[in-house]
Amino acid sequence: MRVVSRPVLAAFAIVIALATAVVLVLVRTSPEPGGTAAPVTTGTLVTRTVEDTYVTALDEAASRGGESRLRAGAPGQERQALVKFAITGVPSGACPVTARLRLWSHTATGADTATTVHTVDAARWRENTVWRDRPSLGEALSAADSLPAGGWAVFDVSRAVTGNGTFSFAVAHAASEPVDFAAREDRDTGHPAELEVRYATAGPDDRLAPACGGAWWGLYRSGNADVGAYEGDELGDRTVPRRFDAFRRYYSLSQITGTAPEQTLIWPTARDVELARDRILFLQIDGRCFGSCPSSFNGHALPEPATFDDSETPPDFTGEWIRPDDVAEGRFDPLLNAAADRLKAFPGEIVLDLSSEIDTQVDWMTDRELRTSWTAGYKRMWQHVHDLFAARGVTNVRWNYVVGGFSGDDSIYTASYPGDAYVDWISWDPYDNGCSYGSAHAVLNRFYARLEAGLLGPGARNKAYGIMELGFGKACQETYFRNLAGDLKRLPKIRAILYFDRPSAEYALTPEGWRGYANAARDPYLNRHP
Repeated sequence: MRVVSRPVLAAFAIVIALATAVVLVLVRTSPEPGGTAAPVTTGTLVTRTVEDTYVTALDEAASRGGESRLRAGAPGQERQALVKFAITGVPSGACPVTARLRLWSHTATGADTATTVHTVDAARWRENTVWRDRPSLGEALSAADSLPAGGWAVFDVSRAVTGNGTFSFAVAHAASEPVDFAAREDRDTGHPAELEVRYATAGPDDRLAPACGGAWWGLYRSGNADVGAYEGDELGDRTVPRRFDAFRRYYSLSQITGTAPEQTLIWPTARDVELARDRILFLQIDGRCFGSCPSSFNGHALPEPATFDDSETPPDFTGEWIRPDDVAEGRFDPLLNAAADRLKAFPGEIVLDLSSEIDTQVDWMTDRELRTSWTAGYKRMWQHVHDLFAARGVTNVRWNYVVGGFSGDDSIYTASYPGDAYVDWISWDPYDNGCSYGSAHAVLNRFYARLEAGLLGPGARNKAYGIMELGFGKACQETYFRNLAGDLKRLPKIRAILYFDRPSAEYALTPEGWRGYANAARDPYLNRHP
C-alpha cells in the first residue's frame, strides 16, 4: 500500500481479490482552504454475483443455473434473469450510498427496446429455481436501451441498496428477441454480473448540518412560534403528522429582565431548551430593538440607538436599531457577555445569526455614506461578536450569515460577508408572493446560483446553505410544494428549509399549501431528524 499525501487530498487504495472478486477503494478528502466541511471518506465496493440463473415459461420445469448465459425477454417477458449479491464492508452510517448493477451484454439492442431491472426477494429463489417458483417482480428500478454487444450494460439500483446485506434483482426485456448476458459460469468472458456500491462517510462536521445529505424541515409561524403546537399524529388543517426538524427564534438585545446588577436576557427560554432536545434551533439576535433600546445594562451605560422613522423608511426597518459600529467597538460588550454566557449554558447546539438580511437593512438607503458605513460596520460587528463568544468559551454555536438574497448590488454581500473563518452557514430568505417564478426551484435558485458562481468566493461554496424564511403566493403554493423535494435535490447544498407563515401576509399558508408543505416532507430527503 502506498500513501500519497497532498495539501487537499490524501488517498488510500486497497484492492482485495476474493472468490466473489470484491474490490475496495477508499479515498479521503479534506475541504478546500477556507472551508469548514468535515473531511469525507469515500469508498467503492465492486462485488460479483454469488448466485445467478434465468427462468423461462418455455420450459417451466427447467433449471438454468448451470448455464453460461443469463437470458431475458421475448414476447410477454417469458424469460427473466435473476442475480444475487452479498454486500459487506459498507461502514455503519455511510451516506449517501449509491449502487450500479453491471451486466456483460452479449446482445445488441435497439433504441426502441427497453431492458428493465426490478427488485425481487432474495430469499425466494436459488440457482435451481424454475419458472413456476420464480419470485414476483418488485419495483422497477432502472431501464436502459441500446445495449452493446460485448460491453457492460449499467443500471442504477441505488433505491434498493442502502448498505450491507443480500440484494437480488430480476432482469426483464420487452422485445421479440431475447437478450443474453454473461453468467458466473461464462469462463470465456470472465465478466459475471457485478454490483458497484459507492458510499461516503464523514467525521464531525463543524457546520452542524444533516449528516447524510437532505435538508432539515422547519416552520416559523407568527402569532405562535412554538412548532410543537403544529405537530400531531395525522395531517390536519394546522397539524403535520411528524416532528419538525428545525425551528426559528427571533430575539433582540433589548429583551432584558431583572434589575441591576442582576439583569440578564430572557432568551433562550426554557421552552427553547425543550424543543431543541430533538430539533435544531436557528436563533437570530436582531439588530432592531423590540420596543425601545436599553440605555444601560447592570450599571453600564449603552450607546443611543439609531432611529429610522421618516417616510422613506420601509415598514420592516422603522424603529430603534443598535448601530453595528457601536457593537464592533465593544460598547455593547456587557450585554454581549451576558448573551454569550446564556448561550454557553444552553444544553444543545444553536445555529446563530446576527441581525439578518443586511441587504434589506441598507438597500433602501439613499444616503450612500450611511449605506457604506452600515454595511462595513456589520462585518466588523459580526467578527467582534464571534471573537467575544469564542473568548468566553462558547463552543455550541454555529454561525449563520443570513441575507434576503434579492438585491442586485453584489457589493452589499461582498462588503458585509464576515469571512470564511467566521461563518458555518450561508442562508437567504426567498419569497415569490406573486407566483412569478414558476417553481420552487426557480425561487430557491436565484441566490443559490450566485453563490455557486463565486459571489462570496470559493470558500463560501463549502458552507452549508439554508433557507431561513420562505414564502409563496397563495395561488402557487400547492404547485410549488408538489415538487419541493425534487427541486431541493437539484440544490443539494441547501441543508435546511423553514417556511415563514404569517397569517395576515400574501404568502400565508392556505389549507392546500399547508397540506402541500406537509406532504413534501414525506420524502426521505426531508426526513433528516437531528
